[in-house]
Amino acid sequence: MTKFLVGLGYENFSEGKFQLVEAENSDEAKIKFIKNQNMIDDEFFTEYLSSKSEFDSFAGKFWQEPLHNQQIFLGVGQTISQEKFEEKIKNFFENNSDYADIYLKEYFSDAEEIDLDTFPEEMQILIYMKTNKGDLATFELDKLHLKQNKRWR
Repeated sequence: MTKFLVGLGYENFSEGKFQLVEAENSDEAKIKFIKNQNMIDDEFFTEYLSSKSEFDSFAGKFWQEPLHNQQIFLGVGQTISQEKFEEKIKNFFENNSDYADIYLKEYFSDAEEIDLDTFPEEMQILIYMKTNKGDLATFELDKLHLKQNKRWR
């Protein structure tokens, strides 16, 4: 097992928001960190994932088709067809077609919000890691070179 230093984005390392994790590889280290820190239970993430909004939500990532670069920057664009939306969801989950089916079934249910209890933990972790909500940084400790400060001697 390799030791990794894992944290939320590079800027948060200075604030102490990191953890030492033993894992086989960087992805496994991120998964352990997400589980240890209960990241999928974070209020912002659960709101992002459970919302059926066509804009500021996980679903919104797939509903909008930017018309040009400025709209990409602003995060606005033209809404696409349901067929195209479903295709984008399936592409997001790649080899996990069961996850795509679970998500689409829940999204198109009559409920106002998506019931996250229907999503397996691994599915939520995958979404966390593949979206901007999963901005995790990992450093393999054996390969980490620290500058020695003369005051530390």
